[in-house]
Amino acid sequence: MARKRKSVDTSTYSGRVAKRLVKLREEAGLSVEDAVSKMASIDYTLSQATWKFWENSRTQMPLNAIPFVCKVLKAKPHDLLPKR
Repeated sequence: MARKRKSVDTSTYSGRVAKRLVKLREEAGLSVEDAVSKMASIDYTLSQATWKFWENSRTQMPLNAIPFVCKVLKAKPHDLLPKR
C-alpha cells in the first residue's frame, strides 16, 4: 500500500522550489523515472529517490544540479527558483 504523500511546506523557500520542480516536471510530461533517465543522459547521475526527496523538500537540490534540471525540464532557472 502506497503511503500518502505529505504536503510540502510552501512557507519555506526550499518548499516553493520543490513545488515548482513538480509542476515543471509534470508540464514537461515526464515521470520521475523519465527525468532521472534524462539527467543521466546529460552526465548528471542521481537516483529516483533523490529526485523524489527534492520534490518533497526532504533534501535541497544542489546548486550544480540546477542547469541540468532546467535542461531536462526545458525551463529557465528563474522558472524553477522563486524570487522569495
